[in-house]
Amino acid sequence: MPLELAADVFEELSARHQRDSIYANRRILCLAAASILVTVFVIIAAIDSSRTSSARRYANAINWKSNAALHCDDTLGKRRLWFGNIVEFGDFCVPHNLSNSKIRTDEDQVLKFIVIGDWGRDGMCCQRDVAAEMAVAASRIHPQFVVSVGDNFYNSGIKSSKDDQVDRSWRDVYIKPYKSLQDVRWKPILGNHDYAGNVEALIDLGKEDSLWHMPSKYYFETAAGGDVFMAYIDTTVMYYTQQELLALSNSDELSTSYRDKQVAVIKKELAESTAKWKIIFGHHPFFASDEHTFDEEHNRRQLQTTLMHVFKEHNVSIYFGGHSHTLEHHHSDGIDFFVSGAGSKISQIHRNLPTAMFVMDRQGYMIASMDDTKEHLRVQVIDMRGNIIYTVLRDDPQFPMSKGIES
Repeated sequence: MPLELAADVFEELSARHQRDSIYANRRILCLAAASILVTVFVIIAAIDSSRTSSARRYANAINWKSNAALHCDDTLGKRRLWFGNIVEFGDFCVPHNLSNSKIRTDEDQVLKFIVIGDWGRDGMCCQRDVAAEMAVAASRIHPQFVVSVGDNFYNSGIKSSKDDQVDRSWRDVYIKPYKSLQDVRWKPILGNHDYAGNVEALIDLGKEDSLWHMPSKYYFETAAGGDVFMAYIDTTVMYYTQQELLALSNSDELSTSYRDKQVAVIKKELAESTAKWKIIFGHHPFFASDEHTFDEEHNRRQLQTTLMHVFKEHNVSIYFGGHSHTLEHHHSDGIDFFVSGAGSKISQIHRNLPTAMFVMDRQGYMIASMDDTKEHLRVQVIDMRGNIIYTVLRDDPQFPMSKGIES
């Protein structure tokens, strides 16, 4: 082969090899770019999902009545940046119009307070939605206080008054975001989940933060010029058997002697009170219709055996409880029993009791108010969208007939 021809062939082969290398490199670059774009898209989708899906997944689960509990607690206690779930203010399950409210308000109310229970889940499980609507209501009615009927911090209470969850589940959800709630004092009681942590830490918190008023494990007050007696009691020791209490907490306070002493004090305070209205707040319900009904029926009977005769003997008008993650109103033996345990995670309704006046498995809270005649106490049930889903008017205790009005 002539030298010139060989050189031409070599040059052509070199050029072809160069073209093939350029093509291969371009292909590799294109594949790499596509891979990077896909990765970026996945990361963005993951970030967007992590910011919002915790609430949206739970909202969808509620709508479909499927696996709501699993969706609810997916991100409880987690604060991972970029990956995992990010919980931030505005992580709502449903839209809110924070400038509009249909809550009834009267200038002549001598008593007005909010009742909420079973709420402290780091803002999860639509807790922020309930908080937003509480703030809207507070801007209209200016409540004198908020009663928390227990299970303040999930899943295992708090270890100390400086516990991070105090901010994550309480201050950052209810207090800091809303001006209308920044001066409203909370009056909490103990729930069974609080006993899984350090109960004394909840009392210590009240010594450090004036908005948290919990002087002891159970306490008593009067309102409306002495015409309303209020007892904030610890029902955990009255609700569970001794074996169940041992499994629940190592606290020495959960004993029969503690129970008997508390019941004796409740009897004494009720007997000495001359108030027209006697209202009791406890964590556990006397009547409930949710999915825990069957597992805890013996517990409810034990609570009824311990306290029902005391309430009847001393003319108790109203009992507010929680524990069951529902909104309910029951009427029995001249006493109105409310369940306001839907501050975050909810339970499904499983049965209709003969005592039931109203039952709803939806996040929400209650507002109680008394006019200046002190002859009527109104309870409004508000859901997480701000809808008034039920109203009941309790007449003077001398005429103990409740009038329920759904709206």
